Amino acid sequence: MVREGAYSRPRPGKWDPGPTMSVTARQIHRLPSALDAPLARLSESSAEITKAWVLAVLDRAPLSEIERMPMEQVAGELPELVAQLLASLAEDERATAFVSDAEACERIALLVGFRGRTCPSFAEVSQDLAALQSVFTAALHAELEKLYGDSLLDALRRLTRVFAVVAGAAGERLMEARSRELEQLASSDPLTGLYNRRHLWRQIEHLTAVHRRYGHPFSAVVFDVVGLKAINDSYGHSAGDDALVAVARAAEATVRTVDTTVRLSGDEFGILAPNQTATEAALLGGRLLSAVDRLDGPGGAPLAISVGVASCPEHTEKGSELLRMADLAMYRARAAGDRVGVADAPQPTAERQAAAAE
Repeated sequence: MVREGAYSRPRPGKWDPGPTMSVTARQIHRLPSALDAPLARLSESSAEITKAWVLAVLDRAPLSEIERMPMEQVAGELPELVAQLLASLAEDERATAFVSDAEACERIALLVGFRGRTCPSFAEVSQDLAALQSVFTAALHAELEKLYGDSLLDALRRLTRVFAVVAGAAGERLMEARSRELEQLASSDPLTGLYNRRHLWRQIEHLTAVHRRYGHPFSAVVFDVVGLKAINDSYGHSAGDDALVAVARAAEATVRTVDTTVRLSGDEFGILAPNQTATEAALLGGRLLSAVDRLDGPGGAPLAISVGVASCPEHTEKGSELLRMADLAMYRARAAGDRVGVADAPQPTAERQAAAAE
């Protein structure tokens, strides 16, 4: 019915409404029980209500969206969801239970996304909810027109409260999704999907703080694609992009889950390896070399990388120096004909030399 991923990135189709549901539920007051039977009868009209709402939504939807809508699934599943929402209006206890039920709220919120928009605006979601509420209001009026006006007003108040919960939950979820999307865009490389330099510096600051507090080492591995300019010149930039993406995927498949892989610049990548000494990071560099050696570049020639390694605290305790030292080690190794270079150990100060002599 609903295209998964419309409201969530980490787990498509899933939605955690959060603790605000129970707070809202406690704010719902008991309303006259005389409305229970008329409201309960509305659940028998869920198919007609669903049809009226779908038509109202289709009236505003562009043709491209209408063509993508799974109408058979909509006709088969939406009436059941609408009946569930109608049932929540029939009794105060059901209304309170509904807004406290994370799964029920999740299903109703996903109901408004049946149009299949992957990232709707809050205005679009509000319009869909308003259309559904309008259809419900018309159905309530037809059912309760013979009752006293006060009873109808109470019913509409109840309806408004339940819809306020759905609208608020949908709005919160949408804002959370947008916030995650913006954070992802700000921290990732658009070509490879890896994290970018900005995210790397945040991780370096974190690992440096962990080292200062607990003494845990960590290492930086820097590597670049050998001959990327020649690939671009001979086969075009699209071929160069393909090579970068292939190297990125190979690196992701080689590192541990706790490691952070980033694209630093045009042809240069980096890996932060927590709790790894320079020796262990150099072994990781060797595994990277083997993984990339198995990749074919344009023209059938294998791709290749050069690797440099630096470790905290073995080479420096300053996060700002770590990448620079790994980068220098990479270029020294390439100049010497080696494929993995390790940073030089820092020269001891006069005080350390004196202490060592004692």
